[in-house]
Amino acid sequence: MGLKPAETYAFLLCWGPHLRQDRYNLIHFATTEHASCVPLPVFPAPESVLLAYMVYEPLAHPVRVAPQQFPVFRRRGFTLVERGGTTP
Repeated sequence: MGLKPAETYAFLLCWGPHLRQDRYNLIHFATTEHASCVPLPVFPAPESVLLAYMVYEPLAHPVRVAPQQFPVFRRRGFTLVERGGTTP
């Protein structure tokens, strides 16, 4: 997705306990969907924006899904990184 190791660690530290409550979870990262619903007014405007917004649903059984594809993210200048998610 483009998160740096420390950002990935912080994300997992926050969401790991929630995800471990269930044996299976269906996880989707809303990137452009989230950006269109939740504007992030920042001044000065960032040159690049990385959204890592996880939506997940606990499942009783595993399901097969196609892996989610992420475009290559390149940080340019002042970069805004938004990490978050929703719980069921």
